[in-house]
Amino acid sequence: MGTYQIKDLEDLSGIKAHTIRVWEQRYKIIQPKRTPTNIRYYNDEDVRLLLNVAYLCKHRYRISKISQMSYEEMADNILAIAKRGETTEHRVNEMLVAMLEMEVDKFEDQLAHCINELGFENSMFQIIMPFLKKTGVLWMTKAINPANEHYVSNVIRQKIIIATESLSTRYHEASKTFLLFLPEHELHELMILFANYLVRSRNHRSIYLGQNVPFRDLKIISEKSNIDCLLTSLTTHPSAENTSGYLQLIANEFPQKKIFVSGQRVASMYMNFPPNVKRLEDFSDLIQVLEA
Repeated sequence: MGTYQIKDLEDLSGIKAHTIRVWEQRYKIIQPKRTPTNIRYYNDEDVRLLLNVAYLCKHRYRISKISQMSYEEMADNILAIAKRGETTEHRVNEMLVAMLEMEVDKFEDQLAHCINELGFENSMFQIIMPFLKKTGVLWMTKAINPANEHYVSNVIRQKIIIATESLSTRYHEASKTFLLFLPEHELHELMILFANYLVRSRNHRSIYLGQNVPFRDLKIISEKSNIDCLLTSLTTHPSAENTSGYLQLIANEFPQKKIFVSGQRVASMYMNFPPNVKRLEDFSDLIQVLEA
């Protein structure tokens, strides 16, 4: 069972910590536990309950009314909302709870249901990415076991690979060849995998090298293949102080190629990029490039 601080609950639910404390005192919505040293904490059941409360509040239920509901009554009201088609946030929360409690079959069933109903690409944008964002919050605050994160990442990774393999790509004169890779020591692969799917789904060729690619390997591949563009994502590597130098190195090595880069390392609006390097803020930027 996980343990959470009130800041974790705020990040996951979108409810301000001050509001959560007011609800605790006024409505007894949830009650924090305390360590032997009197430090407040919350558990998985508290997270599940607050996610349901936050969802109902967002759909115009008054907190005074919610506080009088049993857990079963909350579930019934959430189901009624879902039947009206307002399902995205609830699905994200349900997947989050399944991950926290390691309900393997439930998580995989929920993910498969979303893909069957919405299609793979819509599921990625509407369900999986918001889910991963919340998971990232838990990871950064060390509120989840690494096993939870590794498990769901591998399930999603498999879905991306299956969706990519099922594509029927039709190349044409305007099709470009993208070299996709993560730099040495960079292991966060899900987003570059999805980028590979988008490249192929828009009828472009891709050479996918994956994670942890030494710079010398890029040179070897480029010498043997007719590459139009390079695409990478920098999340944790290279280090913050070496990011600009790494981008300059790639730009100098491939001066005639377009280089697209995304990730936390290049999130700053004030970074100076070489002329042939373009920052992608999100996947809509990539789609615009691919469909131009």
